[in-house]
Amino acid sequence: MRFLSFLFILMISINGYGQNQDIYQINVKSLVVHSKANSESKIVGKLNKGDAFVILSVKDDWHEIKFGEKKGYILGPSLDQSEFWTKRATSKSEKTKVVCEDFTSQFDQKMNNYLQINAGTGRDLVVKLMKQSPTEDVCIRSIYIDANSEIKIKNIPEGNYYVKAAYGNNWKLNNINGICYGKFETDAIYEKGADIFDFNIIKTEKGHQVPSYQLTLEIITSNPDGKVVENQISEEEFNN
Repeated sequence: MRFLSFLFILMISINGYGQNQDIYQINVKSLVVHSKANSESKIVGKLNKGDAFVILSVKDDWHEIKFGEKKGYILGPSLDQSEFWTKRATSKSEKTKVVCEDFTSQFDQKMNNYLQINAGTGRDLVVKLMKQSPTEDVCIRSIYIDANSEIKIKNIPEGNYYVKAAYGNNWKLNNINGICYGKFETDAIYEKGADIFDFNIIKTEKGHQVPSYQLTLEIITSNPDGKVVENQISEEEFNN
């Protein structure tokens, strides 16, 4: 596995969102937040471009919102037609093809983070995001990525993670003794990544920061040492 691009990104954390609530983000330079649904009421905060919030209710053009641990009101056009804000994409957009999921995918909508994975040319990818545990590491997400494309794994719960990656073509699923088993039928290579991604919230004097990462996974066929990948594993190890 070659991490051709490995970036560590810090994002401001917005905490306190409900599991099933849509999250919006500000598109303009700033937007003031009032204590009540009128422009003469006290200003309780300000949202800057890129900040996130949840809409709790709407009356006329006033929107009751939650931003961080605070609540207030902002004035703007109808819910989904405002030039002031847009809805953030949900994590359901991650999958492009069916992969084995003999587990429950885990999300934390309060965590505005991501692991962006860029796939190289020639081979598709199946990536398992593995959470480290003192007892047994757990797969929390399994994602299919087409060759020469990218995808973001979003809303990752706090913890330390690594990836297992399968490179190849012609992905097939089988059921072996009641267990889902996935593999590439051609050009298959499997690997356990050596890099650890720390998604724990970082506390600072100004609040909280949430780490995000970007990496590129690609097979390099012209390595001078003759190795295809550094930490190659078996097909069975990838599926277990």
